[in-house]
Parts: sequence; C-alpha cells; structure tokens
Amino acid sequence: MNLFDLKFSENVSSSHDIYIHLIKCSYLFKPPLDSYIDIKEYSRKIRNNADTIECWKDDMLIGLLAIYLNDTNYIEGYVTNVSVMKEYHNLGISSKLMIKVIKKAKYNKFRRLKLEVFRNNTSAINLYKKYDFSIVQMKEDKLIMTKVF
Repeated sequence: MNLFDLKFSENVSSSHDIYIHLIKCSYLFKPPLDSYIDIKEYSRKIRNNADTIECWKDDMLIGLLAIYLNDTNYIEGYVTNVSVMKEYHNLGISSKLMIKVIKKAKYNKFRRLKLEVFRNNTSAINLYKKYDFSIVQMKEDKLIMTKVF
C-alpha cells in the first residue's frame, strides 16, 4: 500500500467516524487515550468545534489531525489530535496531515500553532520537531510545544 491508495479530505468525517477511529487508535497513545478522555464526548467536541484533516482508506477514517482554528485574532491554532491507525504507520500519513494543517494555518494567517504532548510519547514529539515545533513549557507529565510562523 502507498499514499496513492488513500484519500485526503477536510471536515468530511462525522463524530461517529471520529469516534470509531479514536477507539481503534486509543492504545497507540501514551498513555492510552481512553484512560484520560471520554472518547465519545471528545469526538463530538472535535466535530463541532475543530477543523479536521483526514486520511481515508475506502470508507474508513485511518488518519486524523484535529485543530482548533477558532482564535478570532488569528494568533494561535491548537492541535488537539494527530492519530493514524497502526496498520497504516510508516506510509507518511502523519507527515502529510501535518503539512496540510501547517498550510491551512498559514493560509488563514495564524501566527503560531500550539499543542500538548505527553513526555513519554517520543514518536509524537519527534514528528512535531520534524515540523519545527519547539518545547516552550514543561508540565509534570506533558510538554507544551509551539510552531511560530
């Protein structure tokens, strides 16, 4: 399989699509997503309040990046989720999602992107560093990272 077999879209997924995707990806988060979030409620919140960049294999949502771009001063966007189902890792999907969201934020004149990541999630931290996110604050178990345009 390669990226040509996949379809990328924006804001197509329903809250149910997001819920099924996050349930399937929960164990990939460190710690597991369902250990600290009500996934059903989070899926609704994403669909109702966030922009989504999506990767689909046929009718299955396999990759998701959710970002809040609702700062009316266009200063800061907040990345709330980046996830790809395990069987689709190492195809460059996360990178493609990041590139698309960075272009979207720049196009909409945002000055920076911000996110939180658990300190022990080294693969996510490495992805964010690849796209020039810097650690700006350390909490007990999380890092706050930003990318400035």
